[in-house]
Amino acid sequence: MKKGIVLIFILFFKMAFALSVEEAVEKGLKNFPDITISNREVDIQKFDIDSARGDFMPKLTFSSSYSHINPDDSPNMRTFNNELRLTYNLFSGFYSMNKLDISRYNLQIKETTLDSTRNLVAKNIKSAYFDALMYKKIYMFYDDLYKSAVKTYEFTKTKFEAGRALSIDVLKSLTDVKKYESKKVEQKSNLLNSLTILSYYTDEVYDINTELSSDFYELDLKERDYYLSKFIEKNPELAGFESKIKSSDAQLKQTRSSFMPTIDLFGAISREDAKKGGMESDTNSSSFGVSLSWNLFNGFKDKNDYEKQKLNYYNTLDQKRKFVNDSKRDIAVYYNKLLSAKENLVYMKELVKVAEQNFSLTSEAYELGRANLIELLRAKDELTSAKIDLINLLNSITQSYLNLEYITGGNI
Repeated sequence: MKKGIVLIFILFFKMAFALSVEEAVEKGLKNFPDITISNREVDIQKFDIDSARGDFMPKLTFSSSYSHINPDDSPNMRTFNNELRLTYNLFSGFYSMNKLDISRYNLQIKETTLDSTRNLVAKNIKSAYFDALMYKKIYMFYDDLYKSAVKTYEFTKTKFEAGRALSIDVLKSLTDVKKYESKKVEQKSNLLNSLTILSYYTDEVYDINTELSSDFYELDLKERDYYLSKFIEKNPELAGFESKIKSSDAQLKQTRSSFMPTIDLFGAISREDAKKGGMESDTNSSSFGVSLSWNLFNGFKDKNDYEKQKLNYYNTLDQKRKFVNDSKRDIAVYYNKLLSAKENLVYMKELVKVAEQNFSLTSEAYELGRANLIELLRAKDELTSAKIDLINLLNSITQSYLNLEYITGGNI
């Protein structure tokens, strides 16, 4: 039943989103940094299993060498030496088998965590997607009320020109216009935050003006980029990621050579002077050769460690990207709230002016007759309420700036 209601809701109120909910979930599960990091952790754990498995296996070592000796008084001599050695450390083998069992258990835990992360991301994407649908419907509802209020205002304004007796109706209808215009801005802010969350998960750019096809204030991208630059400039965690990446890269370069075969070149020249039985003899000899050695199983183990380090390196890159994306999302949300608060401030100032006009006109009517006392008190209450709302909005803007200062790590 619930699923049927959702389908009817989507068909009734289509949105021009760049992705369908299924495509958004699919792209989010493919590209979201948390899932990428969990996938790499699973791969790293599998390398740990391979490494532990190799520790308790026999070690097979192969080495080969060649030498050439050329004495002056004898034929050339060539020597080849090949060696194949098999060793097995019994007690270390038992220890490594236990380590393998632990690594397999840790793999099961990380695979379970990965499944949980995938389910949570899919749930968050669907939630943000349907929130956006809901906020657009609410926005359109207030948009209809706003348009109706504008028509009423224009109509009563025309009548107002014919007689000031209708001034209260004009001000009331203008108040409705501003109220619903403020509601539209509020729902637009909610929709913008939902689209920001969708973009965060899917790396898809959503243009809110395209989604709504109506005139609204544009984001001041230069001002938002200013806050982002302050975050990148001052955030110490980002500098920590850069340091880890450089250190990991240097370690990779050092490890790469450890699993390669070893080639040794050697050469020697010698001279021997000898006297025997009154005879002198001189002997000159020279030797040269090349030796190639490679520890077969240790080579595999070192290469496995290298691949594991490489995964850790890319995992750090993913964590940095996730940290930056999370921070950009938070900055965008705070910034959107700040813009919405600024827009509401403008409308509330206009409402205060309208309330002041209403109060002034009602005061004039009061002077002409005490019968209008109730209208005067009501107008005064509306003025007081409007001023309180104005103060609350000023506090909201102050809080928005404090949030931006906090997340960017400095004074704005």
